[in-house]
Amino acid sequence: MNNARGRPTELSARRRWLRRGCLFVIVLVTGLGFLIWGLIAPSDWVVVTVGPFDEDALGFCLFAEDRSGIEALSWYRSKLFVDEEPPFIGDEDLDLGGNYDHDGDGYIEADVKWREADRYGILVRYKDDVWRPWWLAPADLQRPSMLARLLGRGEASMRVPPAKESVVPDEALLGRLPRL
Repeated sequence: MNNARGRPTELSARRRWLRRGCLFVIVLVTGLGFLIWGLIAPSDWVVVTVGPFDEDALGFCLFAEDRSGIEALSWYRSKLFVDEEPPFIGDEDLDLGGNYDHDGDGYIEADVKWREADRYGILVRYKDDVWRPWWLAPADLQRPSMLARLLGRGEASMRVPPAKESVVPDEALLGRLPRL
């Protein structure tokens, strides 16, 4: 309300400060919520379903290639810290993030530190100690949606092609693959 001279009364000034204070608290709480959410659900955390693996597969790693080269995708052991160890899941490393075939169906869900790339691949180690790499065709890869990644938990899938479709690793390719 205004008084006779057109100046706001003390009551309207209080209401204005109350509104500003409430707006400030809402913005502060929202900002803190996004900060906490970002810590417990990083935007690059993606759950990738990989498979089917046959019974001769001992382990695998995922890799991505773009203009900067080939890089192995790291695993998340927890949602607060990225595992910086070699990103490999294998026979003696089955506890690495808990990523192993829980139900025996040949598919593994792995928590991955995702990065956008031009193409993706899977490197599988078999019982005969042979490593087989695959570059995934578009039909073998389902990327996480951007909206899910912004919210902090995207999902993706990578289909392991049959062994006969694997790339025969030559020295040039092996030199570019992640070192395990």
